[in-house]
Amino acid sequence: MFFSEYSKLINETYIVPLVVVNDPSSLDVQLTPTIIYYSSNNTVLLKVTNPLPSPVYDVDVSMLAKSPLYISSPQVSVAEIPSNTTTTFVEYMIPEIPSTSTIPLEVTTSFLYKGLPYNQVSDIQLFSTGNVSISVNDVSGSVVNGSVVITGTIVNNGNSPAKGVMVNVDNYTSVYVGDLSPDTPTPFSVSFTVPSGYYHFNVTVSYLNSVNDEESVTTSLSMGVSYPTTTSHDSSVKPLGLITGAGIVIIIFLIIFLTLRGRKHEGQ
Repeated sequence: MFFSEYSKLINETYIVPLVVVNDPSSLDVQLTPTIIYYSSNNTVLLKVTNPLPSPVYDVDVSMLAKSPLYISSPQVSVAEIPSNTTTTFVEYMIPEIPSTSTIPLEVTTSFLYKGLPYNQVSDIQLFSTGNVSISVNDVSGSVVNGSVVITGTIVNNGNSPAKGVMVNVDNYTSVYVGDLSPDTPTPFSVSFTVPSGYYHFNVTVSYLNSVNDEESVTTSLSMGVSYPTTTSHDSSVKPLGLITGAGIVIIIFLIIFLTLRGRKHEGQ
């Protein structure tokens, strides 16, 4: 501090103590996941994190949806959240409009920090869309005409179409199925050739869900692969059998012919 006294410049220094604390409004509130499916009961985790150096008390969290949305517990409370600790609540949510849409959610959090009340409001955007749930049923394998043939049925148990469905069998082969509507069992068949032996095949069905994220489901099939063999001995037996049979027929024919001819001469 500088000032003048009787035209003389005087310099005085003072130390003023300051107390710096974190902003109590920095409680972190999150919902996981933020993508939920209409016509489905979604499990959503509400996470409240206290990053402050001291505990917070009497924490109340309330959620208000600005679109039709069922929330199992729109208001939750906890007596204390220690410093650098996360408290998790399990919520069940069901969008009440069966269409792809954004659901704004207003989250109000109140608590006590060092004896003083605080209140904070945050906005969280939920995204409601259709559900795609693929299952692969009745997978079986066989050897047909020198090739391994694997068949099965794909079922979409969700309420939204699966797009670009593809069936892959390890690195051996793949087949494109296309889009798959809900509740429409679709058979598939793939064929390929491998040497004789015992195999463990992974049958993977990949697809795009309602938000165009790639997903996949895999099932396994173990089977032995063997092919019928034909030897030269076998091939010579078959013509010989045909020749022998034809000779017997000719002999019987000659016997009958000669017998009938002899009877005819006796009659004359």
